[in-house]
Amino acid sequence: MSKVNRSYEVQILLPSGELITITPPFSMSCQVERHMMATVNTCTMDIKNLGLSNRNKIFKDRYDFTKYIQVIIKAGYLEDLQIASFNINNPNFGKSTSLPQIFQGNVYEAYSYKEGTEWITHFEFHDGLYGIQNGNISASFQAGTDKAQIMKNMIASMPNLLPGVFGELTQGQSGRGQAFVGQSWEVLNEQTQGQVFIDNEKVHILSKNEVIAGQIINLDSSSLKTTPRRRDAFLDCECLFSPELEPGKIVALTSLYPAYNGQYRIEGFNHNFEYSEAECGDSSTRVSLNAGAMAFKAVA
Repeated sequence: MSKVNRSYEVQILLPSGELITITPPFSMSCQVERHMMATVNTCTMDIKNLGLSNRNKIFKDRYDFTKYIQVIIKAGYLEDLQIASFNINNPNFGKSTSLPQIFQGNVYEAYSYKEGTEWITHFEFHDGLYGIQNGNISASFQAGTDKAQIMKNMIASMPNLLPGVFGELTQGQSGRGQAFVGQSWEVLNEQTQGQVFIDNEKVHILSKNEVIAGQIINLDSSSLKTTPRRRDAFLDCECLFSPELEPGKIVALTSLYPAYNGQYRIEGFNHNFEYSEAECGDSSTRVSLNAGAMAFKAVA
C-alpha cells in the first residue's frame, strides 16, 4: 500500500463544553511519544494560521493545574478512510473520523506567536497528567476485598482517568485490611511495583509477560526504513508512519533480516507526523519491541 495522502483530525474539548475540530488544510506537525513505562506519555504539536478566536480559546498556561482541556489526535492515510456519507450538504463531508487515534490526553500548555507572516499555535499535551496532579486517595479496605476493585478505586480518585486492562497482579483478594493515604498515582505505583502505565487516558496494569489482547499488528519490510537494530533486550525499528501501533500489543515483524522475524510486544514508540499542502514533509515512526525470550499471555 502506498503511504501517501496523509490526513489528520484534532479535537479539542474546552471546559465550557465547546468542541474545536481542526482538519486540513491547516498545516500541522506533531511528535508523539507513547510507551509502557510508569511515566506520562507526551505530544507536542504546531498548527499554522488558526483564527484569532480559536487561538484565544485554546490558550493555557502550564502552571494552571486546575484547567482541564481534553485533546484527541487522529492521523493516517486517505486510502484507509471509510467515508460513510457522500451527502455534499453534510458539514463533515470528506472529513471522516475513521482515521486511527494516535494520542489522547490533556493540554499542558498552549500559546500562539507570529513568525514572519504566519501565526504558529504551539501545544504540549500530556496523557493522564491532570489525573496524576489532582488525584489523592484516603481509603481503607477490609481483608478479602478484590485486588482489582482496590485498583479501580485508586484510579477513580484520579480525575478523567479510566481503568484499562488488568493482568495477574490484580487477581485474587487482599489477605489483610489495608489503608491508603496520599497521592493516588504514587500509591498505585507502589502497589503494582511500577508495572502500570497510562495510555489514551486509561490505566493498564500488566506484568512483564502480559500483552493486551487484540488483533496482531503486522510490520513488514515494505514499512521498514532500515534494518531492525538489537539493543540489549529491545529491538528498535524505524518505519514509515504507522498510526495503528499501540503500547502493550503484539506486532508480527517480517524484515529482510530473518534472524529478527517473529512476534514481539510493543514497549513504546515515537511518531513524527507532518501535514502541509505547500510541501511534502517526512512522517515516520520509531518503535521499540521487547526482544527478550518469553512467552506472552494475552489479557483482555
